[in-house]
Amino acid sequence: MGSGLSFYPTASILSTWADRDWREAEGVQLDTLEHMQRLVVGTYEHAYEIFVRNGTTGDVLVRGGRLFQSFTEAKLTGSSLGGGFLKQYGVYVGLRVEFNVDGETLVTAPIFSISICPLEVTASASC
Repeated sequence: MGSGLSFYPTASILSTWADRDWREAEGVQLDTLEHMQRLVVGTYEHAYEIFVRNGTTGDVLVRGGRLFQSFTEAKLTGSSLGGGFLKQYGVYVGLRVEFNVDGETLVTAPIFSISICPLEVTASASC
C-alpha cells in the first residue's frame, strides 16, 4: 500500500477548535450586541441582514438570499464549517451561519464579510 497524504482544514480538528481564542477571531458573539442591533453578513452567494432580538438565546430577524425573501423570525444557532462543531450564537468569517426556522436547520454559504451597524443607523442605510 502506498503512503498517501491527507489534508484537512485545521479548524475541523477538535483540539484546534477547542483551543482557538475566539475573542481574536474575525467575528462576533450575539450576546455582545444590543437588542435590535443590525448585522450585515456577506457570504459567497448572498447578503443577509440580521437584527438581534435576544443575543443570549439567538433569536433574530433575518432577511436575505434565497432562504429569507422577507424578514423572518429565526434562531441563529451559530456558525460552523457546515457540520460537526458549532460556535453557538456566533457569526465568524470563513464559517457558515446556521439558522433554525420552525424546526428546520438552514445553512448559508461561507461568510466573507460581517458589518456590525451602530444602533443609530436605520435599516434602510448602509453601515
